[in-house]
Amino acid sequence: MAVVLWVFEVRCLHIPVNDRTPFIDLVKLVERTVRLEHAASPNRPIYLIGDSFGGCLALAVAARNPTIDQVVILANPATSFRSQLQPSLPLLEALPDEFYATVPYLLSLIMGT
Repeated sequence: MAVVLWVFEVRCLHIPVNDRTPFIDLVKLVERTVRLEHAASPNRPIYLIGDSFGGCLALAVAARNPTIDQVVILANPATSFRSQLQPSLPLLEALPDEFYATVPYLLSLIMGT
């Protein structure tokens, strides 16, 4: 009986809390890596695993690259973002960057932690 050994090379994207890179730029960043990996091993599938916001990112990358063999695994994808938060985006984008640094403190006051 033949034994098949799957070897995965893992790449992780970490977005710091204070990073305000636009979504499309993050998509392009991941897309660049996917295309490089595909060029290096065109017969090997690429697994995109995304949780929450990462799920949206994985979906966008997969949609923009339909000719690359990709397996997309989503955990709690934030795909309802558009329907729930879309009206508040102009307000959120208008807030100064300093505001985002205070969010953890404000939440700790509200939640009592």
